[in-house]
Amino acid sequence: LAKHVKVYAYVLHKDRVSNLKRAQIDDVVVKDEYSSELLAGYVTVPGLPQMISMLLGNDKNEHEICLEEIPAEFIGKTCLDYWMVLRSERNCQFLGLVSEEEVGNLSNVIKGGDPYINEFIKEQMEIAGLSTKASSEIRLQLNPSNHLHLQAHDFALILKSKNSEHKVAQA
Repeated sequence: LAKHVKVYAYVLHKDRVSNLKRAQIDDVVVKDEYSSELLAGYVTVPGLPQMISMLLGNDKNEHEICLEEIPAEFIGKTCLDYWMVLRSERNCQFLGLVSEEEVGNLSNVIKGGDPYINEFIKEQMEIAGLSTKASSEIRLQLNPSNHLHLQAHDFALILKSKNSEHKVAQA
């Protein structure tokens, strides 16, 4: 597959996840993975299950969670700086930061050393059908520190009104 194509899977049983991860699926959703937490939430955190239902399953809901590119003028500034503008000017809640990081590149792991041995390792992995190419991983930081500085590859996870006039960037 092309590197920019993301592949997600939905499984009925948790024991299938490891096979899919070995096949380099980007992420896996497991059926009923959070059912027990939602049930417990009715007792321990009143309102939590209703909030999740409102955000994820109700067409009449006035709010939505979305991903927006961090505007250029906030790169290098703190999360607090960005949150204050989101809250005061757009009445949005800044929930967290999402970024995509490159992981699993064999060349990065075996840097240095004997180039012949490195090439032998790469060849053996390719013969075994294992990828030597980099893959990407989504990193999520919920409620990041006020003092964390925003970077060019970050996206904001925000809660906003569906009738908000601000355009959402495509992530």
